[in-house]
Amino acid sequence: MTVFEIIVVVALLLLVVGMIGMFAMMGELNARVSTADLPEDPTALPIDVRTGAMPARWPAELAPLAAEDIAVLLVVSPLCAACARIAPTVGTHQAARRDDIGFGVVVSCSSTENGADFVRTHRLDAGSPVALDVDGRWLTDEFGVSMSPVLMVFQQGRLVSASTIASLAAVDVVVRQLHEKEEQDGTSDTEIAAASHPHG
Repeated sequence: MTVFEIIVVVALLLLVVGMIGMFAMMGELNARVSTADLPEDPTALPIDVRTGAMPARWPAELAPLAAEDIAVLLVVSPLCAACARIAPTVGTHQAARRDDIGFGVVVSCSSTENGADFVRTHRLDAGSPVALDVDGRWLTDEFGVSMSPVLMVFQQGRLVSASTIASLAAVDVVVRQLHEKEEQDGTSDTEIAAASHPHG
């Protein structure tokens, strides 16, 4: 092996060692950055469900939400990676809320044991009612919801919207959109009434 070849081999070895070190540093940095330090994504993408549906029955744990002016249900599943990121934030999110909007969680699971373990792991029942929906039967039969994580918004027990979400920051977004729609509808009703009764 010539001197030149030796130099090339040593240079390549140093390059490989340097790249390994760089990736190790990036992995360490990534491990130190908590998801709590990252900005929450408020994106809410509407999905095709049975909007307007009023369920014939509610899980006992969630039944009080049917009477709320506005209620939000978070749908999660133990099989969903995004759900595993969102679930641990539920307690903190609820503790920070200052409104009177009803909130509950539905865990779509393969078995009661599987769902209960997911609830315990992420302490989903700390401050929020939680219902287990084995095989997603209630969600599918009543609303046509078959995915997660999903945010469902109800008005007095009637489903008004459902969206896939990336974080619970989306709660504020969908509720604000609902209020804006109500204001627009109210303005339209007022204009119609005024047009129907012109001043004489």
